[in-house]
Amino acid sequence: RASIRLIVGFAEENGGRIVTNDIKEGNSAFFPHTLIHWQFNPTCEPAQFVGTLNSDDGGVHTIAQALFGLPNDVLATALNVDEYDVTLLHDELPNVPALGLKRDQCRRKCGL
Repeated sequence: RASIRLIVGFAEENGGRIVTNDIKEGNSAFFPHTLIHWQFNPTCEPAQFVGTLNSDDGGVHTIAQALFGLPNDVLATALNVDEYDVTLLHDELPNVPALGLKRDQCRRKCGL
C-alpha cells in the first residue's frame, strides 16, 4: 500500500454494499449523491484531494453527532438498547468531526 494516497469509500443505503477504493495520485472517485462517504489518508505523507459538489453549500454532516442528537428514547428504541446505554455512548463522542477512534495511534505513527 506504499503508493496509496487515500482510501475512500461509501455505504449504500439500507444495508447495501460498502464500496472502498485505493486512490493513487491522478486517480478519482465518485460518491453517489446523499450516501455516507469517507476519505482516509493511511500514511503520514501529505495528501490533497479535490471534491466537487452539486450545491454551493455542500455542508458536512457528522453522522455520530447527528444520530446521538436524536432524543434518547427514540434512539434507544431504534438501537434496541436502554436509554442508559445511549447516554454512555453519547458521552464518549468527540465534539468535532473526523477525529477517528484510532486518532492517538495515528498521531504517534506520524510523530505528532
